[in-house]
Amino acid sequence: MGVVDAQFKTITCNTCEKTVTYQHPQELTATVEANPWIKTSRFVQTGDQRTFLYCSDLCEIAGIETKIHNVQEAPKVEIPTGGAQAQIAAAAAAAKAAEQANKALHEGKPASVKLS
Repeated sequence: MGVVDAQFKTITCNTCEKTVTYQHPQELTATVEANPWIKTSRFVQTGDQRTFLYCSDLCEIAGIETKIHNVQEAPKVEIPTGGAQAQIAAAAAAAKAAEQANKALHEGKPASVKLS
């Protein structure tokens, strides 16, 4: 036998553990009969082109509750107000201490690390 060209398709619910793999398109009818949840599956596509597949209403609701459909926003930079100079000095001191601790750890020396 020379070359065998076969296509396989896998359908998996994004919320639960339901998944099925079949040879497309030969086994489609038998696969749907053996897995009736495929008939009720639905796709959800977000505005930023992410696609989710859910096997039922309950799984779709669970996916909505996780808030993964929301567009991920970039973190916003807070501009310091009031005693900005003190905040800037504290941030610079923390960055310098972290840099020194990192350098000491890489050199194998003891270092004090403060986790906040």
